[in-house]
Amino acid sequence: MSQEKTTHVKSVARALDILEALADGQRMGLNQLAGKLGVPKGTVHRLLMTLKDRDYIDQDPATKEYRLGPFVAGLASKALDSYEFRTVIRTHLQALCDLTGETVHLGVLDKGEVVYVDRIDTGDPIRLVCRIGNRDPLHSTAIGKALLAFMPRDKILATVVSRRLDRFTPNTITDLDMLLQHLALVRQRGYALDDEESRIGVRCLGFPVFDRHGTVIAAVSVTGPAFRFTKSRITELEERILAISTRVSASLGYR
Repeated sequence: MSQEKTTHVKSVARALDILEALADGQRMGLNQLAGKLGVPKGTVHRLLMTLKDRDYIDQDPATKEYRLGPFVAGLASKALDSYEFRTVIRTHLQALCDLTGETVHLGVLDKGEVVYVDRIDTGDPIRLVCRIGNRDPLHSTAIGKALLAFMPRDKILATVVSRRLDRFTPNTITDLDMLLQHLALVRQRGYALDDEESRIGVRCLGFPVFDRHGTVIAAVSVTGPAFRFTKSRITELEERILAISTRVSASLGYR
């Protein structure tokens, strides 16, 4: 019985691996998927047929390549709808986009990473965006540091220690003590700054979203090219950005 259970779990894991391999909108054929996953073609083919029958994936009749199917889009939409607070605060996110002229993201904490659940795009042709559902590290992003900074210290440590502090640019903070000092500064000024720490040429400002219990449930970031979203520009807008951040949490009952 235990062997059968293990086999079923492995099959589910492999099916999920297929969906994740196709998650970036990439199309792949049977051979490519089998090679990427390191799984025999026969096994991958059987899983693909099951996923296709359930509309989790589609197959292009001409190229025979696979892509995510319509049912996955429906599941994603329902998952996003579970974050009901998105609707409540969206007006404020739009106001933040209008004020700064930059793209605004909403993210939540999941398994030690930021997951983006909403986005307001700027109309500027030069803009930087993350897809809904994408993940980013906490320590190198403004939105991630805003999520971390206002947690209880024991939760901060537990969350950070569970992940590697990888270096992405020369500016990335990779030392735990330095990160903790930086988070103290974030708490002091009310927002976090990603000063080209995740990507060179990209600067972000992030602030936490509190619910009525005073718990951080999400964070918001403003993301723009460093040549336009300068430190002086952030300083110039700081008070108005913080005023909007106060209204975001207040709309959820935080006082």
